[in-house]
Amino acid sequence: MIQKSKYLIACSLLALGLGTVPSAQAADAPKLTPEQTYDLYAKTMINGDAESAKKLNDALRPAAGGKDTIDFASANAMIASGKEQMVEGLSAAMPPKSQEALKPLVQEMATLMLETPRRARCAATGSNVLAGKTPGEPKIATVKFHCDVADLNTLIGAQSELGQLAGQFSDEKTSKASLEKIIATLKAVPITKKVDGTVSLISAKGGPWMLADVEGLLAPVQPQP
Repeated sequence: MIQKSKYLIACSLLALGLGTVPSAQAADAPKLTPEQTYDLYAKTMINGDAESAKKLNDALRPAAGGKDTIDFASANAMIASGKEQMVEGLSAAMPPKSQEALKPLVQEMATLMLETPRRARCAATGSNVLAGKTPGEPKIATVKFHCDVADLNTLIGAQSELGQLAGQFSDEKTSKASLEKIIATLKAVPITKKVDGTVSLISAKGGPWMLADVEGLLAPVQPQP
């Protein structure tokens, strides 16, 4: 359960970043600073914010042949598919006669497991820009950021508890109480963990800043083993 949930969380977030480094083409000077670009990437890929995804697509469009870089609809479809798989797997552990009655609670728990990491608050705090050694080489920006993230150890603990209880769901009453307890735990997960880090952005041929480090961007919201 833990590994599967971690995989679904990662896939859900990474889906928002597919194609985030398009082939740069000649374009106007970047209209967004490295810090502004990081903030949009974070709100798009970590928080799933549609408005930020639109602004990011607008900024990257000159370097992407006039096309959108972030496929937000596909990302949402992937998240929905991942949630459905989780609900099916969790429901299978419930008493067969009670699965339908318990489904709303199972759906709520699956939603919380997927959405808890996306409650993070991240923002750029500064950047250093390194120009290419020759006029044709891209510029590299190292952006410093700070995140307040959910205590994902609590999330992992809830998943572990669920795994331990899987064989004990003998009746609807016991199952309902266990699910409600885990849901309450997930709802109470605090956004208190402080994370500082850096990510790299790239700007080629005067084009917009683009993310060059998806793993670095997502690292603060990935559960640790």
